[in-house]
Amino acid sequence: MPVPEHGELWAKAKLFITRALESEGVRDFEERAFWAAAALELLAKAALARVSPLLIIPPDAEGKNVLAALGVVAYDGSPVETVAAKTLWARSERAFRPFAQKEAALISAGRNEYLHGIGTGLPNLPEHVWWGRYWNQASILVVALDQDLHAFVGGVRLEQVERYLQGHTHHVQEHVDSLIARSQQRLAQRGNPAIAAGLRDELIHARDLSAGLLYVETAACPACGGDGVLEGEETGGQEIDWDSDPWSPIETLEVYADHFSCPKCQLVLNRAELIELVDLPVRFTIKRDYEPDEEPDYGND
Repeated sequence: MPVPEHGELWAKAKLFITRALESEGVRDFEERAFWAAAALELLAKAALARVSPLLIIPPDAEGKNVLAALGVVAYDGSPVETVAAKTLWARSERAFRPFAQKEAALISAGRNEYLHGIGTGLPNLPEHVWWGRYWNQASILVVALDQDLHAFVGGVRLEQVERYLQGHTHHVQEHVDSLIARSQQRLAQRGNPAIAAGLRDELIHARDLSAGLLYVETAACPACGGDGVLEGEETGGQEIDWDSDPWSPIETLEVYADHFSCPKCQLVLNRAELIELVDLPVRFTIKRDYEPDEEPDYGND
């Protein structure tokens, strides 16, 4: 194969982001930002290469690398360059909404200055602001790879990353936008013969996306319109209808929705705030036969 596979690029991005998340006592901000910028480029390459390796190969007059990537000619083992960061950002913005090439270009410009210039390459921003903007872009690419931040940074570092994201004003909305866009894209990719066969096969096999919570209700998916599932466990109110049938009363429970999933497009919204942002019900009701938790004490002991 003349270009790295997306799995290899993903693995290298994880290696670099581990270096970027080292403590200040191990690496200073400038070096951590450098490794983070390098990881962002690898994430973009991985996301594009997963769709097709041709998306990260620069054109050449003979088309040698493209032909080898398609299996038309044998790969001769010579080193293969991938596209420049500017091209990565432009293609990622078009492919993975709402990724912003302007934001990514500022990050990679800092990396280039750190590596090739005389300055540190860092923007005039407080560190927590820089990281918030960085992780907002990186998380969009992680979604494009059908991964999550836990898989990218590990459980130990996840809380640190989430703190940065909480400080970024637009992250929650843009995170929802990226989840919706990726779900719609998944549907389109399943039947597209131009998509890498491995990705098509992966998308065809449905996954169980349920959270396994106690109460469930169907709801229209905001991404594809299919029948999705709202789930919850916490209840906010209870009514018991004794009038309809005193021997078999009906219990109505109001349930807080904490999880939504769609088996058709594989959209998952795993927090109440995400559910609310897409105008899904944040509460739903369940009707069932009433069964008291305990038998009444008649005092006949």
